[in-house]
Formats: sequence, structure tokens, C-alpha cells
Amino acid sequence: MQGRGLMTILLFPASLRKDSHQHALAVTLKALIGARCETEIVTRKDVDLPLYDQDIEQDEPWKTRLERLYERFCAASGVIFITPEHNGQVSAYLKNTVDWLSRPPRIDPRYSGSGAFAGKPVLLAGATTGWSGALLALSQARLLLAYVGGLVRAEQICVSDADHWRSAEGFAFEPAFEDHIAAVAARFVEACEPQAATHAVQMEMSR
Repeated sequence: MQGRGLMTILLFPASLRKDSHQHALAVTLKALIGARCETEIVTRKDVDLPLYDQDIEQDEPWKTRLERLYERFCAASGVIFITPEHNGQVSAYLKNTVDWLSRPPRIDPRYSGSGAFAGKPVLLAGATTGWSGALLALSQARLLLAYVGGLVRAEQICVSDADHWRSAEGFAFEPAFEDHIAAVAARFVEACEPQAATHAVQMEMSR
């Protein structure tokens, strides 16, 4: 396993609500991953981009904000997307962010041949107050993120009846389910190690 500080996994709670179930699940997953690697939760303020419009994609301040976000995703060894389910679909926020992140290689020669998700492990998760655990939304997220080059894991995390499991620090699941999602997260971290090693070599060669 790569040392702490070398591998970073991003957690993207794809809800704009301040106290969303998706953010709570991100906090829970971050705690379960623990010291295996660096983990960062991507917040709404970190994204801060309008509805995607090709007419403004190279205008300021959007261009600079996009570059900063794109480089952060490119540097990550893996990404965990945590989406709500809106009418059986991913959130507009998730789709809009992916749309923006797909653009730099097409509009900036500096990023030619790169990709925010290209060859990068992706884990899908979701939480809903109903029975589905965002299952329908995750099927859409799987198609979307595979299309932009992500290596989407077969395993996924579905939390149903989310209100029931909420706690002050995120979620307080039954021990068996917590063990299950901890194991899924641990296997995802392991899957990210080759990506981290490749990135480390690239960084060393660029010095």
C-alpha cells in the first residue's frame, strides 16, 4: 500500500443541501477509510460553477475555477461519487459538474490527452429516504462516468431509509452493514493504489 500523503481519494457528495444525506455519507466513508490514505470532501464552494454553457466556458471567473477543480480531480487517485436520486436520475449538480470537468482537454492544449476521470477508479454510493437507496440514480451515474473514462467499480453502496440511520456525525449503521461498507471502501482504496503509483512516477519525471 502507498504511504499516506501519496494517495488522495476525493469524495463528491452530489447534493446542494447543506445537511444532505449525501454529505453525511461522505463523512461516514471518510471516517471508515481512516488513515489508509488522504481523503478530501469536495464541497459546493469548491465547485462553484454555473449551469454549463459552451458560450461561457472560457470566460472568467469560470475558466480559472474550472482549471483549479480539473487539476484537483486529475491529481486524485480515485473518486467516490455520492448521489441522491431525483426522479430516478442523478442530481443535476452531479451531471453539471461532470459536464464542466469533461471540457478542459477539448478547449485547452495544456490538458490535451488528459482527463479528470480517464482510467481512474470510481466508486458509486447514494442515500435516499425511501427504499431504493438511490439504485436508479446509480445506474445512470454508472453510464455517465464510464462514458467519460472512469473505471466504475461493480460494487456500490446503497443506503435506504436514510433518516433512520442519521447521527450527529453522519450515519450510525447496524454493525453488519457498517462492516460491509467498510469492506467495500477498503477494496476501493486498494484498487486506487496503481493509479497513485502511476501519478507518483509522473510527478517524479516532471521534476
